Amino acid sequence: MCSVALWFTSGFLKGEYMVITFPDGGTREYPDGTTFMNVAKSISEGFARKVVAARTDGGLFDLGRPVPGDCAGLRLDQAVDQEPHDALSVNVTFPAKR
Repeated sequence: MCSVALWFTSGFLKGEYMVITFPDGGTREYPDGTTFMNVAKSISEGFARKVVAARTDGGLFDLGRPVPGDCAGLRLDQAVDQEPHDALSVNVTFPAKR
């Protein structure tokens, strides 16, 4: 009974959900208004702690932002990824010795 109530109140019976496709081709359904961080946490709490940005075909997003609807190829970038990050540009300049 409780699971049926949760199913109904989460919006799944009303059609208020979105489908997210991950790079490996897997898909998951989430209620509308779900944030990128909620998606990361649904994968794993440990994974979510390492994620720094979300990337879709629509651009680069902050994790607190709601997912803007169905999206394909959602990437959740981690700080340990070996690719250059648009979100993490760091310039370090050291003063010249005199």
